Amino acid sequence: LAVVARAAAEAGAAAEFDRASERAWDLLGRHTAREAGGGRGRAFLELARAAAVAERWPLAEHAGQRALEVALARGDDQEADEAERFLRDLWEQTGGMRWIGRPHGPQRPD
Repeated sequence: LAVVARAAAEAGAAAEFDRASERAWDLLGRHTAREAGGGRGRAFLELARAAAVAERWPLAEHAGQRALEVALARGDDQEADEAERFLRDLWEQTGGMRWIGRPHGPQRPD
């Protein structure tokens, strides 16, 4: 679903992006990191990239931060580095952090 959200964002299909990303967030929220296995962090990172393509900056940041949290919790240095690079690039592009520090992140859909 995260890949579908990214494809929709790249195609400029906002409604499809919203549906796919909402469903992906719901599924990711239903499973713990252990239940979801190693793909959870990758899914968050793909959602972050999709949201960035759609220019949904707070949602991109939120998903990127979740990807980083999952990678750090799993001890996956490579995935953590990738998520950190995404966040640094996002902050450089948007002029800084948008939601970090707020207790629940941005509202969905953005």
